[in-house]
Amino acid sequence: AGADGLCVATLDEALALRQGAVGGPVHVLYPIPASGVADAAVHGLSVTVGDRTSEDRLLAAVADLPGDTSALAVHVEVETGLGRGGIGISELATALDRLRGAAGVRPAALWTHLQAPEDDEVTVAQLSLFDQAAEIARTAGSPLPRHVAASAGTLTRNVPPYEGVRPGLDLDPGVEQLL
Repeated sequence: AGADGLCVATLDEALALRQGAVGGPVHVLYPIPASGVADAAVHGLSVTVGDRTSEDRLLAAVADLPGDTSALAVHVEVETGLGRGGIGISELATALDRLRGAAGVRPAALWTHLQAPEDDEVTVAQLSLFDQAAEIARTAGSPLPRHVAASAGTLTRNVPPYEGVRPGLDLDPGVEQLL
């Protein structure tokens, strides 16, 4: 239907898409268990790190993969104010350095969740932090694609699309009745 790729919440959902012959880019938004890293790599999925612990587990699991495995694309969730996950601005450069310095992985994107996309003041503050994160990534090595707008952000139209959006529920024709 014109999508460049898909985002899912869990590794199981991504693997189901692969089993259903979906061949395009598929990104898992929530950190996966270390036991799933080999499956993610074999199936060409991209995964998320959202804190130091998930990054440590991912890097340890990748180190155990065969040397001929393609580099695993990693999207870094940035904490901008929602408070449920993400690497803080003060830790971001270190996290990116660790990913860039590790064999078998490559930083592929930055993303965040918005607390209340309909609240302009809160959203502007979160986007300001996210723009700082993008600048840290650029300064630390190279700019990374960014995605922020999920369903509510695309519906309110006050969230920039950056290099990607994550529409979900707003793709359901019934959602128009909620507006």
